[in-house]
Amino acid sequence: MSERHQVELASNTSQIALARRVVRAAVHDIDSPHLATDAQLVVSELVANVIEHSSVERILLTIDVDEPSVTIAVATGATRDELGSVDHWNVPAVDAVSGRGLGMVREVADEVWITDSERGAVVNVTLGAAVAAAAR
Repeated sequence: MSERHQVELASNTSQIALARRVVRAAVHDIDSPHLATDAQLVVSELVANVIEHSSVERILLTIDVDEPSVTIAVATGATRDELGSVDHWNVPAVDAVSGRGLGMVREVADEVWITDSERGAVVNVTLGAAVAAAAR
């Protein structure tokens, strides 16, 4: 059975902790040792990027749980061109000052893709899909 959770966040850094709590609560019943941690990392990075790089006042966070996987979607307020290709979201060199977030998201995710919405480009990240495929 799948469940959808949606929350609209204010575009300020205090909301990052709320986003982590929402995603942690959404995935708490999934029996996967790393899923909650990875999901919290992903949502933290995606929401922080919107706050830092966008002028939107509200951030729409959607969490679709389809055990044992979860898809996290964050409307960015940006265009696809501003986000760049997901293929270029790499973890930078160790001595890089910034730019680690999207590379880390791509590293922990089973799938990352961008869709369009009335709120701008939406970054979608699926975690746990490999577990689901192995179980079939």
